[in-house]
Amino acid sequence: MGMRVGFQEELDQLEASLQEEGELVLRVLRGALNALAQGDVELADDVIAFDDDVDRHYIQIEEGIQSLLARQTPVATDLAARARDAAHEPAPRADGGLLP
Repeated sequence: MGMRVGFQEELDQLEASLQEEGELVLRVLRGALNALAQGDVELADDVIAFDDDVDRHYIQIEEGIQSLLARQTPVATDLAARARDAAHEPAPRADGGLLP
């Protein structure tokens, strides 16, 4: 049961990070719209620079999700590998022999 609590806590952290990412994106969007409306090249440059922070945050979230899923789905991964292996093995015949 401890594993599921850890999973939920990590999922909650990822959700909070995703909400932060949404807030960052809104800030960047507002800045871009203001820069466009005002013809403010300096503000536009700031928005472009800030976009790198948004991209880094997005990558961290994506990596966190992939890591969480990889640690929570080892059985599914193992089953998929076994299914692929089984597809390449000869099939058993009714008389106990193997089909090519």
